[in-house]
Amino acid sequence: MALDLRQKLCRHQELKPIVDLAVQLHSGVKYGQSDMLDHVLRVADTVYMATGGDLRLTKAALVHKAFEGKRINGGKALSLEAVEDLVGEGPALAAFELQSYDDKTD
Repeated sequence: MALDLRQKLCRHQELKPIVDLAVQLHSGVKYGQSDMLDHVLRVADTVYMATGGDLRLTKAALVHKAFEGKRINGGKALSLEAVEDLVGEGPALAAFELQSYDDKTD
């Protein structure tokens, strides 16, 4: 599933570097019965579809687990500033809020 969603999201050139980052951060990290990359890509695809293709919010969804060390290869969480540098201030703040919401619904 991750490969299909990765290819789908990468059709948008603007999303490709953020998808690649998600792959780098989350590949192979266990998440329940699945893995973190599958989760992140599913959330991003859901956000993309629900918002009519809003790329800013989709970027936020792709990095929403970047703040949690236990969800990242190597365990080093990204700072809000690092995420802002990657996706912009608005999407970074949305990602931070989405991560907080997602933690409550897992």
